[in-house]
Amino acid sequence: MSVFIKLIKNVCASKSGLLLAALMLVLSAQGVSAQRPGVETNFASLFSRSCVKAPGRNSRVDTNHIEEVSVGRRFKRSVARIDPGSETNPFLMTCNVNLQDSPSPFGILTLDVGHEDSSGDVSTLNIYLDGNLSGSFTIREGDVRKILVDIADVQDVAIEAAGDRYLYVFDATLHPLN
Repeated sequence: MSVFIKLIKNVCASKSGLLLAALMLVLSAQGVSAQRPGVETNFASLFSRSCVKAPGRNSRVDTNHIEEVSVGRRFKRSVARIDPGSETNPFLMTCNVNLQDSPSPFGILTLDVGHEDSSGDVSTLNIYLDGNLSGSFTIREGDVRKILVDIADVQDVAIEAAGDRYLYVFDATLHPLN
């Protein structure tokens, strides 16, 4: 008798186990398992890549300061916080996302950024791909901007931010190229 059938018999011994057993049967019939040992995801955080901050700027990005904030009257948990610089001296960080002369493992960058409610702030966020301005975004109090960036043929992504108060990052995921 297979190990799977023995497991189902043991689980069915209780009433609550019947539902679990049925679910396990459906999932196994579809080839789905709860865990796949040895299989890694190909997703990565932008902040896990090699990044440099422009020297001589007072601004910073803090990935150790996870904060729960209200944005757009919704509960959000940040993965990083950018302390933007002024219009004349903005925050600037450049990250290497795809290595030169190798297949590009990442195709899309998802970036969710916003200002908490009642901050009264407006920030400008610029995205550069390989040194060229790709997009400029205005982020106001209570806004969350979901920015999708095609990085399939890009080596470096730079983020430039200017404003008066913290800009929260809720997602900075590099998605694999499919």
